[in-house]
Amino acid sequence: MLWFVLACANKVVPVPQLQMGSPAPKTQAPDGESAPSAFGNLGCGLTVGFQKVDERYVDALRTPGGEVLVATEAIKGSFEATLVFSLQEDGIGWHSVLGAGSDEDTPATLSQVEDGYLVAGSTWSHGAGMSDGWMAKIDNTGLVKWQRTYGLYDRDVGLGFAPIGEGGLMVTNVPDYGLVIQQLDALGGETAQMGLSGNYQKMGLQALPDGALLYGGLEKGGSLSGHLVRLDGVGNATWSLDLGPESSVSFAMTNGANGFVAALAGATPRLALVSSEGALIESSLLPPELDGLRVVGGLRTELGPLLLGQAEDGSRVVQMSDAGDVVWSQTLARIAVEDALPAQDKILFLGNGQGANSQDFFGIYLDAASGATVCQPEPEPVVEQQLGPESESDSEPVPDASAVEEEAVAPAE
Repeated sequence: MLWFVLACANKVVPVPQLQMGSPAPKTQAPDGESAPSAFGNLGCGLTVGFQKVDERYVDALRTPGGEVLVATEAIKGSFEATLVFSLQEDGIGWHSVLGAGSDEDTPATLSQVEDGYLVAGSTWSHGAGMSDGWMAKIDNTGLVKWQRTYGLYDRDVGLGFAPIGEGGLMVTNVPDYGLVIQQLDALGGETAQMGLSGNYQKMGLQALPDGALLYGGLEKGGSLSGHLVRLDGVGNATWSLDLGPESSVSFAMTNGANGFVAALAGATPRLALVSSEGALIESSLLPPELDGLRVVGGLRTELGPLLLGQAEDGSRVVQMSDAGDVVWSQTLARIAVEDALPAQDKILFLGNGQGANSQDFFGIYLDAASGATVCQPEPEPVVEQQLGPESESDSEPVPDASAVEEEAVAPAE
């Protein structure tokens, strides 16, 4: 039993955790399923998921060796677990099912460390009670090494983990209190903690090499304001920035060495350019041709910010220049694109699509310069025809059927 005092909480609370070295909670695939299925390929569109189980894309990363790892939430009735798999051009390599306890076990971030990977999110199956922050360590083949929980006896929501050195920062959002930032060692054990009071909503975490960027909304006077918080390597808030009322930051990304780009959702969706010191440099509406676009993700490319969003006609991928002009735009109907990873002269777009019997993970490559698909369709089969009297070119033309009928009923002269 571990006890600690949350700053500003005015109470001491017990926080039971899974002890390091204890067996991980039992994991299992959905009933009747031993492994997820894959259809198609990344060039023309690939779906991955358990049959008749909805997969919700959450996060992905590309390893230094070029391998792509994906984390999704698998949902089927009372079964709600985390599926992590290695993605290949035409399917999957290894896979691992995490959580799958008596209730929900959902991911938020996927991180790589020296000897494996860390999946962080929330659990309703284990911990202090109700929901808690949760993290699992898996090795390079997907084998579960350990799982731990972080939280109070409340509805703690795990926003994710930012690896730093041999440890990192675990962040949870606690209702009626605020954000809890915990320093963790290489084994997931807590070494220090701090809190930020406030009614934070719709929060997300962007890991940085030397800390993390938290984004979402902060309730003030009954209104939600877009909000950013920059954490350093030990979890201290070096700056916070309010981006205005009646809005929430739906996504934030690094802008090279020039700070961050934040996408704000609300009555007037817009982009905000923020310096690395937390100063607002510029706030601008999206170009008129992008009216109605709700930005949910993005990527910094050589051409400028690449925005991923949802519109009435489906997902839209928009490559913009640093001047704010649209370089190219691509609409992907019936697909919910959530994320993107660069791959030389291509970009891998990740999200959700319709599989054989359910919603599955979906991935597809687009050309980085133009947004065109890089699908190489199979060539049409060549049907050889014999030349000669029996060939169509040497035979008499076949008369039109209606003409033959008219001739048959014409009166004789």
